Amino acid sequence: MADCTGVFACAALQERQAGGFMLDDRTVQGPATVVLVVDLDVLQRMEEGAELRREGFHVVEAATVTEAITVLQSRAVDIVLSQLDLEDSETLTDWVYNRRPSTAIVWGHETE
Repeated sequence: MADCTGVFACAALQERQAGGFMLDDRTVQGPATVVLVVDLDVLQRMEEGAELRREGFHVVEAATVTEAITVLQSRAVDIVLSQLDLEDSETLTDWVYNRRPSTAIVWGHETE
């Protein structure tokens, strides 16, 4: 496995080596997987997105919950990767569970 630097990207790469993502009893596989990275920190978001793209994922980025919901309203997304401490994270969770139940959510947190 290539070196990974981002919290989400490392988890994604580890799951991918096992044959796909096993999230909420669903398996999401392959390079056609669309991942929405939601993070207020632009540098962290870009780093995670770049690493996932290098591994063949299609990545869309959003800085806020409002931006994430706009993306989710306009296109199919397989996985939402977001920070636990993101403002209005409960709103994002509720929106995805109620309107896009096939979309998995993976929560991360900053470690310093």
